[in-house]
Amino acid sequence: MSKGFNDLYLELTEPGYFNVMHVADILSRMDDFEEVRFGVIDIAPPLWLWNISDKTIADFVDEQKEYSKTTIIGLSPDEVSVSTYFGLSIDIMMIEEL
Repeated sequence: MSKGFNDLYLELTEPGYFNVMHVADILSRMDDFEEVRFGVIDIAPPLWLWNISDKTIADFVDEQKEYSKTTIIGLSPDEVSVSTYFGLSIDIMMIEEL
């Protein structure tokens, strides 16, 4: 590091474990750094843990209280993307009731 600096703090534009590891790997290969240690700090928890790309197609059944699960209901037939704050996502096809 440059003279007078002991720590470097970065803010990632995309959250997620693999993004942190990717940045740590890049920094560890640079000659300017003797050591790379990292810790993840969330300044504030996310307001919404889950996100739906189009709430006219699907919406949440109730308030989101858990990181690992939520319940959605289909509102119209079409495809919707459901993603988490942590960067995981899945496309779900809503179909008409048979």
